[in-house]
Amino acid sequence: MKYAIIGSGAIGNAVATQFARNHQSVVIANSRGKDSLAQLSAELGSYVTACDLKDTMSADIIVLATPFEAAIEVLRQSDDWQGKIVIDATNAIAFPSFSPKDLGAHRCTVNRSRRLEPIHPTNTKRPYTMNPQITATTVQ
Repeated sequence: MKYAIIGSGAIGNAVATQFARNHQSVVIANSRGKDSLAQLSAELGSYVTACDLKDTMSADIIVLATPFEAAIEVLRQSDDWQGKIVIDATNAIAFPSFSPKDLGAHRCTVNRSRRLEPIHPTNTKRPYTMNPQITATTVQ
């Protein structure tokens, strides 16, 4: 199983730290490129490898830890999400006020990409993602 983290802010950094503490390999990318992650990768050791965004798309499980506004663009980086599990760790927060954003009719951030649709969480034949509110969706 290959793991990836997209985003290196507070959430992405915390998730990467947990992977390293548990001796589990993970790649991490952000919008600024892998060179901007060299210090984080060095601090966390050999289990956390900096990479470019396109390199995260080959992972089986992807933690989406980007700012809310960037999530949809990140999801558009790949047309093939079949068989992947995407964990939506984004927060619908407006900066700098830290006020909640209106998701409209969508129950989670990644649903806004139009690449995901709600499914039954017990349907194990289809890939799914789970956001922090435990909304299961399948990746088309």
